[in-house]
Amino acid sequence: MERHRKKLSNSEHERMLEGAVAAYATGTPVVVLAKDESVILHGEDTLQSIARLNLPLEAFVVTGVDVDEWNASDWPGILEAGRLLFVQNKWPDER
Repeated sequence: MERHRKKLSNSEHERMLEGAVAAYATGTPVVVLAKDESVILHGEDTLQSIARLNLPLEAFVVTGVDVDEWNASDWPGILEAGRLLFVQNKWPDER
């Protein structure tokens, strides 16, 4: 039985989040912000590291995501899995 992934209604955000997974795979951290950009949906640890180390760091940033759609989608789990692989440096050597 095929399971359909829960997506966001905004196709541009979907494409950007797919890009975020690719960013993790190439060694770039990811931050996802809600429509109200003071709400961090993903990547708070990345931003805290930047602030703590006081070093410049490039990140793939997705903005304007609807909080309710984010919470109802599969993206939090997908990006968390990507983040864990990124942190552990366990991506396939296909980079």
